[in-house]
Amino acid sequence: MQDFLRNRFKERAVKAGATVLEVSDLTQAARTIARVIGEKGGGMIVATPDLLNEPIFSKEFDQPLHPATDELTVAGSAAGVSPGSFGIAETGSVVYAANDRLDRLVAMLSPIHFALLYAGDIAPDLEVAGGKLKDLQMNQGKRYVSFVTGPSRTADIERVLTIGVQGPKELFIVLIDGESEK
Repeated sequence: MQDFLRNRFKERAVKAGATVLEVSDLTQAARTIARVIGEKGGGMIVATPDLLNEPIFSKEFDQPLHPATDELTVAGSAAGVSPGSFGIAETGSVVYAANDRLDRLVAMLSPIHFALLYAGDIAPDLEVAGGKLKDLQMNQGKRYVSFVTGPSRTADIERVLTIGVQGPKELFIVLIDGESEK
């Protein structure tokens, strides 16, 4: 069942315009992100506080990860990295739950965003996701929840599709084997 959910999630996420990078653990996730950022020319990477304090991330990057101190820092970064709470196989969406505004902005305002997601944290559909949302809000006190499906897309009145106007131009979902330790 887990392989089915993983494959369905990947298929739907790619169809929505995301790039899915599969890795075995957090160390490989950090190395993969560092490699992709290097291939794209490098630059400042912003991250949520839980990743700033993660030793694996601090040793894999050429320069230290930066905290999201304000909107201009996040928007002016090369990329942002943040953990997703869970994924939804039915839609290929990553669900974020964070109360701090700046933590939320890393996923929503970075030009390139890397979403860390454990494969074991993928819900099959929106019905199961509803139960997970209830847990996030009632038991974990998460007040703000966002569903992100692919990079930002918008179309003007002439139906001209533009990527990245209201959010990341590129979304990389770093799919890590196993389940998170939440």
